[in-house]
Amino acid sequence: MTNKYNKKEDDKRVTKTIATQSYALNDTDLENLEYKIKRLYGGRYCKLYKLDEVELCAINKYGSKEKYEDEVKKRNIMKNERLICKQTEYNKRKNNLKDAIEESNLNYDINDLLEYKFIDNYLNNREKTKYDIRYIINILKQNKFLLTHTNFEKSLALNLKKHKYYDFEYVYQKTIDEVMNRYISKNKNNKEAIVKIPISL
Repeated sequence: MTNKYNKKEDDKRVTKTIATQSYALNDTDLENLEYKIKRLYGGRYCKLYKLDEVELCAINKYGSKEKYEDEVKKRNIMKNERLICKQTEYNKRKNNLKDAIEESNLNYDINDLLEYKFIDNYLNNREKTKYDIRYIINILKQNKFLLTHTNFEKSLALNLKKHKYYDFEYVYQKTIDEVMNRYISKNKNNKEAIVKIPISL
């Protein structure tokens, strides 16, 4: 590492990201190259390498400029193919979820649900064992019931204010337990009302 970043002196420098992506280099390739530090917001920083040294390093690694450029093209093609596959899988999951919502007679537009973490986890194939379509449909049925038949929304707001130092998931579940206990107590002699309760509750 050399002195800190100076814009006038370092216009012909590139970031580590550019060095690895545009010149097909890796961390090991860059180990012996001089770099300067550029401070960023939030205490972050980036390394700036001399452009001519980065290009020379790539030529030495691959044998010529044409060969490292071919390697960059090959990597970009592979990256684009992965992105296309990922988007195809995302669209498939989104369509399957949309169909499941319609079949369950839930009045939701899937585009209005994309901001929710459990929906995002399913669509992006995270936590595969937990976030499947059945799990999501149960959650949506649960939420619809809570909003339609209880004062869940108001109770949650009050509990979040009252227990502001507690974990959100804890307060959320605590609120569900409270409003469901009140609902069951109020309707204990009303079989029809009890039957409406989703299995997940």
